[in-house]
Amino acid sequence: GGGGRGGGQRRPRYTTAINSRVNAIGCSAQEGDQDKDGAINAIDQCPYSETGIPTDRYGCNPKQYDELNKQHLAAILAKKAKHTERLAFCPTN
Repeated sequence: GGGGRGGGQRRPRYTTAINSRVNAIGCSAQEGDQDKDGAINAIDQCPYSETGIPTDRYGCNPKQYDELNKQHLAAILAKKAKHTERLAFCPTN
C-alpha cells in the first residue's frame, strides 16, 4: 500500500516489472521490505536496520548515517593518500 488513511508515512508506489519473480502477494524482491523498516528494498540505503529503531524514508537511522559517513570519509582519505603517493614519484621540473 500507499500508507492508507490515518496520516501515516506515504510509501512510493512501484510497478512490478514484467517476468519478475514475485511472492504470494505479487511483489518482487525489490518491492519487498526485508528488514521491515518501512523502506522498500529498491531504495533502502541501510538494508539491515535493527528492528524497533525508527528510520527515515531511505531506511536509515542517525546511528547508521554516522557509520556510512565514517566509511565514506575513510574511502575519500584512502583515495587521496593513493593520489598523493603517486605524486611523490612525479618529477617536479
